[in-house]
Amino acid sequence: MKQLLQDRLRPGEKVLWQGHPAGIRLMDPAFRLKNIIVWAFAALFAAAAVWYAGFYAPAAGIEMAFAAKVSFFSLALGGYIAATPFLCRRNLEQNICYCMTTERMIAYRVKGETIRFQSRDYVDFAEASVEYLASGKANLYLGPKTFTARLELLNELLPAREEDRMMPLTFTSIVDIEGACRCLPTYIKIDGFTRSEPLRRAA
Repeated sequence: MKQLLQDRLRPGEKVLWQGHPAGIRLMDPAFRLKNIIVWAFAALFAAAAVWYAGFYAPAAGIEMAFAAKVSFFSLALGGYIAATPFLCRRNLEQNICYCMTTERMIAYRVKGETIRFQSRDYVDFAEASVEYLASGKANLYLGPKTFTARLELLNELLPAREEDRMMPLTFTSIVDIEGACRCLPTYIKIDGFTRSEPLRRAA
């Protein structure tokens, strides 16, 4: 375990399970809607660039050199937007780690000597949700599986804020879903678990 994470643990808190995102498929139903929305925006930027340079600029008498620069910028922006799902997937699989402790669920990213850290205390939640993926892996939500939580699945890990304390935290595309769920206290109801529920620890 990275020392920076060890230093963040509370007195007496112990790590029970560790994992990380793996084998994320962008067109898996769990991620598809968000990516389609992103790619639709990218297509709009590309279409706008073609319309501006090919139709609007000539009709409006705009200098073609300027129109070309505007169109190039729009195309570049559209290309970057289209690439963001792939960049987010690479970031998650290469940089994000997860762990379950005796007290909370933690997602973190270590970069150099700094750590970006998000956690949720079990005592603040009464439910968790499992979402199985076509790859055979699963997403784990501490809290309800809301539409907003699903849209956050492939996002960058943001710095912790006090107001996020009661918001769901998600582990994306993990292999050992049984091991992670085994760490949840028995007072947390697990929705969506279709396999034999693992023996869990008492509160």
